[in-house]
Amino acid sequence: MKQLFINFFDFLQGASYLDKDINIGAIYKILFIGKAIGLIFLFKVIIGFLSLLLNKYGLIDPSKGSGDLTSWLSETSNSQFILEVVILAPFFEEFAFRGIIQSNRLTLTLAFIVISYLIICILNRANFYSLTARTLPIGIFSILIGFFFHKYISYYLANLTSNYKINIYIIWLSAFLFSLWHYNNYDFTNARPQTILLALLPHLISGLFFSWTSLMYGLKWSIILHIINNAIPVLIIIFRASQESKVA
Repeated sequence: MKQLFINFFDFLQGASYLDKDINIGAIYKILFIGKAIGLIFLFKVIIGFLSLLLNKYGLIDPSKGSGDLTSWLSETSNSQFILEVVILAPFFEEFAFRGIIQSNRLTLTLAFIVISYLIICILNRANFYSLTARTLPIGIFSILIGFFFHKYISYYLANLTSNYKINIYIIWLSAFLFSLWHYNNYDFTNARPQTILLALLPHLISGLFFSWTSLMYGLKWSIILHIINNAIPVLIIIFRASQESKVA
Protein backbone atom coordinates (compact mmCIF):
# COMPACT_ATOMS: atom_id res chain seq x y z
CA MET A 1 0.00 0.00 0.00
CA LYS A 2 2.85 2.38 0.85
CA GLN A 3 4.52 1.75 -2.52
CA LEU A 4 1.19 2.30 -4.28
CA PHE A 5 0.86 5.64 -2.50
CA ILE A 6 4.38 6.63 -3.60
CA ASN A 7 3.81 5.52 -7.19
CA PHE A 8 0.55 7.45 -7.37
CA PHE A 9 2.18 10.68 -6.23
CA ASP A 10 5.08 10.12 -8.61
CA PHE A 11 2.49 9.83 -11.38
CA LEU A 12 0.84 13.11 -10.30
CA GLN A 13 4.20 14.87 -10.41
CA GLY A 14 4.83 13.76 -13.97
CA ALA A 15 6.62 10.43 -13.59
CA SER A 16 6.47 8.58 -16.89
CA TYR A 17 4.00 5.73 -17.26
CA LEU A 18 5.68 4.56 -20.46
CA ASP A 19 7.05 1.52 -18.65
CA LYS A 20 3.50 0.24 -18.17
CA ASP A 21 2.85 -3.45 -18.69
CA ILE A 22 -0.75 -4.29 -19.56
CA ASN A 23 0.27 -7.91 -20.10
CA ILE A 24 0.98 -8.72 -16.45
CA GLY A 25 -1.22 -11.31 -14.76
CA ALA A 26 -4.86 -10.66 -13.92
CA ILE A 27 -4.22 -11.59 -10.27
CA TYR A 28 -1.74 -8.72 -9.94
CA LYS A 29 -4.24 -6.32 -11.51
CA ILE A 30 -7.03 -7.50 -9.20
CA LEU A 31 -4.75 -6.92 -6.20
CA PHE A 32 -3.94 -3.48 -7.57
CA ILE A 33 -7.66 -2.68 -7.86
CA GLY A 34 -8.20 -3.77 -4.25
CA LYS A 35 -5.35 -1.57 -3.01
CA ALA A 36 -6.49 1.35 -5.14
CA ILE A 37 -10.02 1.15 -3.69
CA GLY A 38 -8.50 1.13 -0.22
CA LEU A 39 -6.39 4.19 -0.98
CA ILE A 40 -9.30 6.07 -2.56
CA PHE A 41 -11.41 5.27 0.52
CA LEU A 42 -8.57 6.51 2.77
CA PHE A 43 -8.45 9.82 0.91
CA LYS A 44 -12.24 10.16 1.25
CA VAL A 45 -12.07 9.49 4.99
CA ILE A 46 -9.31 12.09 5.44
CA ILE A 47 -11.26 14.67 3.43
CA GLY A 48 -14.40 13.78 5.41
CA PHE A 49 -12.66 14.40 8.75
CA LEU A 50 -11.15 17.62 7.40
CA SER A 51 -14.62 18.77 6.30
CA LEU A 52 -16.06 18.06 9.75
CA LEU A 53 -13.22 20.00 11.40
CA LEU A 54 -13.51 23.01 9.09
CA ASN A 55 -17.29 23.00 9.42
CA LYS A 56 -16.99 22.94 13.21
CA TYR A 57 -15.01 26.19 13.13
CA GLY A 58 -17.26 27.77 10.53
CA LEU A 59 -14.66 27.79 7.78
CA ILE A 60 -16.90 25.90 5.35
CA ASP A 61 -20.63 25.36 5.02
CA PRO A 62 -22.30 22.01 5.71
CA SER A 63 -22.10 19.87 2.58
CA LYS A 64 -25.56 18.86 1.42
CA GLY A 65 -26.53 16.35 -1.23
CA SER A 66 -28.85 17.54 -3.95
CA GLY A 67 -31.26 14.75 -3.13
CA ASP A 68 -31.13 13.53 -6.71
CA LEU A 69 -29.87 10.07 -5.79
CA THR A 70 -32.56 9.58 -3.16
CA SER A 71 -35.35 10.78 -5.45
CA TRP A 72 -33.83 8.78 -8.30
CA LEU A 73 -33.94 5.63 -6.18
CA SER A 74 -37.54 6.29 -5.15
CA GLU A 75 -38.57 6.66 -8.80
CA THR A 76 -36.76 3.58 -10.13
CA SER A 77 -36.30 -0.05 -9.19
CA ASN A 78 -33.16 -1.19 -7.40
CA SER A 79 -32.03 -3.10 -10.48
CA GLN A 80 -32.39 -0.05 -12.74
CA PHE A 81 -30.64 2.16 -10.17
CA ILE A 82 -27.72 -0.28 -10.00
CA LEU A 83 -27.58 -0.60 -13.79
CA GLU A 84 -27.42 3.15 -14.34
CA VAL A 85 -25.13 4.21 -11.47
CA VAL A 86 -22.90 1.16 -11.07
CA ILE A 87 -22.60 -0.06 -14.67
CA LEU A 88 -23.55 2.60 -17.23
CA ALA A 89 -22.15 5.64 -15.39
CA PRO A 90 -18.62 4.16 -15.07
CA PHE A 91 -18.72 3.01 -18.71
CA PHE A 92 -19.74 6.41 -20.08
CA GLU A 93 -17.52 8.40 -17.72
CA GLU A 94 -14.41 6.31 -18.31
CA PHE A 95 -14.69 6.64 -22.08
CA ALA A 96 -15.45 10.37 -21.79
CA PHE A 97 -12.82 11.34 -19.23
CA ARG A 98 -10.18 8.60 -19.48
CA GLY A 99 -10.64 7.49 -23.08
CA ILE A 100 -9.48 10.93 -24.16
CA ILE A 101 -6.02 10.40 -22.60
CA GLN A 102 -5.31 7.06 -24.29
CA SER A 103 -2.96 6.60 -27.25
CA ASN A 104 -5.05 3.93 -29.00
CA ARG A 105 -6.82 5.54 -31.95
CA LEU A 106 -9.94 3.37 -31.74
CA THR A 107 -10.34 4.24 -28.05
CA LEU A 108 -9.90 7.94 -28.84
CA THR A 109 -12.61 7.74 -31.51
CA LEU A 110 -14.99 5.93 -29.13
CA ALA A 111 -14.24 8.55 -26.48
CA PHE A 112 -15.17 11.30 -28.93
CA ILE A 113 -18.43 9.50 -29.77
CA VAL A 114 -19.35 9.11 -26.08
CA ILE A 115 -18.49 12.75 -25.32
CA SER A 116 -20.62 13.92 -28.26
CA TYR A 117 -23.50 11.73 -27.11
CA LEU A 118 -23.36 12.96 -23.51
CA ILE A 119 -23.10 16.64 -24.44
CA ILE A 120 -25.97 16.51 -26.95
CA CYS A 121 -28.14 14.58 -24.47
CA ILE A 122 -27.46 17.15 -21.75
CA LEU A 123 -28.24 20.06 -24.09
CA ASN A 124 -31.53 18.36 -24.99
CA ARG A 125 -32.22 17.39 -21.36
CA ALA A 126 -32.43 13.74 -22.34
CA ASN A 127 -31.59 10.89 -19.97
CA PHE A 128 -28.47 9.45 -21.60
CA TYR A 129 -28.78 6.26 -19.54
CA SER A 130 -32.02 5.28 -21.28
CA LEU A 131 -32.53 4.16 -24.86
CA THR A 132 -35.55 6.21 -25.92
CA ALA A 133 -36.96 7.95 -28.97
CA ARG A 134 -34.93 11.00 -27.91
CA THR A 135 -31.60 9.37 -27.16
CA LEU A 136 -31.51 6.88 -30.05
CA PRO A 137 -31.17 9.55 -32.80
CA ILE A 138 -28.53 11.30 -30.69
CA GLY A 139 -26.59 8.06 -30.35
CA ILE A 140 -26.79 7.38 -34.10
CA PHE A 141 -25.73 10.96 -34.91
CA SER A 142 -22.73 10.71 -32.54
CA ILE A 143 -21.66 7.39 -34.07
CA LEU A 144 -21.90 8.85 -37.58
CA ILE A 145 -19.73 11.81 -36.58
CA GLY A 146 -17.14 9.42 -35.17
CA PHE A 147 -17.31 7.21 -38.27
CA PHE A 148 -16.86 10.00 -40.82
CA PHE A 149 -14.24 11.98 -38.90
CA HIS A 150 -12.44 9.21 -36.99
CA LYS A 151 -9.22 9.59 -38.99
CA TYR A 152 -8.89 13.27 -38.13
CA ILE A 153 -10.07 12.83 -34.55
CA SER A 154 -7.77 9.93 -33.75
CA TYR A 155 -4.80 11.46 -35.59
CA TYR A 156 -4.79 14.80 -33.77
CA LEU A 157 -5.71 13.39 -30.37
CA ALA A 158 -3.13 10.60 -30.66
CA ASN A 159 -0.45 13.20 -31.41
CA LEU A 160 -1.37 15.01 -28.21
CA THR A 161 -1.66 11.99 -25.93
CA SER A 162 1.53 10.37 -27.23
CA ASN A 163 3.47 13.34 -25.85
CA TYR A 164 3.67 12.68 -22.12
CA LYS A 165 4.53 16.28 -21.23
CA ILE A 166 1.30 17.39 -22.90
CA ASN A 167 -0.79 14.43 -21.77
CA ILE A 168 -0.09 15.02 -18.07
CA TYR A 169 -1.92 18.35 -18.41
CA ILE A 170 -4.77 16.60 -20.23
CA ILE A 171 -4.88 14.07 -17.36
CA TRP A 172 -5.28 16.83 -14.77
CA LEU A 173 -7.82 18.66 -16.93
CA SER A 174 -9.90 15.50 -17.43
CA ALA A 175 -9.87 14.83 -13.66
CA PHE A 176 -10.93 18.43 -12.99
CA LEU A 177 -13.78 18.16 -15.50
CA PHE A 178 -14.72 14.80 -13.98
CA SER A 179 -15.11 16.46 -10.58
CA LEU A 180 -17.27 19.22 -12.12
CA TRP A 181 -19.38 16.50 -13.76
CA HIS A 182 -20.52 15.61 -10.21
CA TYR A 183 -21.36 19.21 -9.29
CA ASN A 184 -25.10 18.55 -9.39
CA ASN A 185 -24.72 15.75 -6.84
CA TYR A 186 -24.66 18.52 -4.22
CA ASP A 187 -26.78 21.45 -3.17
CA PHE A 188 -24.34 24.36 -3.32
CA THR A 189 -26.95 27.07 -2.81
CA ASN A 190 -25.17 30.00 -1.07
CA ALA A 191 -22.11 27.78 -0.52
CA ARG A 192 -18.69 29.40 -0.24
CA PRO A 193 -15.97 28.49 -2.78
CA GLN A 194 -13.98 26.46 -0.24
CA THR A 195 -17.08 24.38 0.49
CA ILE A 196 -17.49 23.54 -3.19
CA LEU A 197 -13.78 22.81 -3.56
CA LEU A 198 -13.69 20.40 -0.64
CA ALA A 199 -16.89 18.62 -1.70
CA LEU A 200 -15.57 18.01 -5.23
CA LEU A 201 -12.04 17.10 -4.13
CA PRO A 202 -12.80 13.35 -3.65
CA HIS A 203 -14.06 13.21 -7.25
CA LEU A 204 -10.88 14.89 -8.48
CA ILE A 205 -8.72 12.37 -6.62
CA SER A 206 -10.83 9.45 -7.85
CA GLY A 207 -10.52 10.78 -11.40
CA LEU A 208 -6.73 10.87 -11.10
CA PHE A 209 -6.72 7.28 -9.80
CA PHE A 210 -8.90 6.17 -12.71
CA SER A 211 -6.55 7.95 -15.14
CA TRP A 212 -3.51 6.27 -13.63
CA THR A 213 -5.17 2.86 -13.77
CA SER A 214 -6.28 3.28 -17.38
CA LEU A 215 -2.82 4.30 -18.53
CA MET A 216 -1.03 1.56 -16.63
CA TYR A 217 -3.33 -1.41 -17.27
CA GLY A 218 -5.89 -0.33 -19.85
CA LEU A 219 -9.30 1.32 -19.87
CA LYS A 220 -11.02 -1.96 -18.98
CA TRP A 221 -9.40 -1.94 -15.56
CA SER A 222 -10.24 1.68 -14.82
CA ILE A 223 -13.87 0.83 -15.65
CA ILE A 224 -13.72 -2.07 -13.17
CA LEU A 225 -12.20 0.20 -10.52
CA HIS A 226 -14.88 2.81 -11.18
CA ILE A 227 -17.66 0.20 -10.95
CA ILE A 228 -16.43 -0.97 -7.54
CA ASN A 229 -16.02 2.64 -6.39
CA ASN A 230 -19.66 3.38 -7.31
CA ALA A 231 -21.06 0.07 -6.10
CA ILE A 232 -20.06 0.60 -2.46
CA PRO A 233 -22.09 3.81 -1.79
CA VAL A 234 -24.97 2.59 -3.98
CA LEU A 235 -25.33 -0.61 -1.95
CA ILE A 236 -25.22 1.46 1.25
CA ILE A 237 -27.95 3.79 -0.09
CA ILE A 238 -30.15 0.84 -1.08
CA PHE A 239 -29.61 -0.84 2.30
CA ARG A 240 -30.49 2.33 4.21
CA ALA A 241 -33.57 2.89 2.05
CA SER A 242 -34.76 -0.65 2.74
CA GLN A 243 -34.23 -0.21 6.48
CA GLU A 244 -36.11 3.11 6.49
CA SER A 245 -39.02 1.54 4.60
CA LYS A 246 -39.21 -1.23 7.20
CA VAL A 247 -39.29 1.31 10.04
CA ALA A 248 -41.97 3.34 8.25
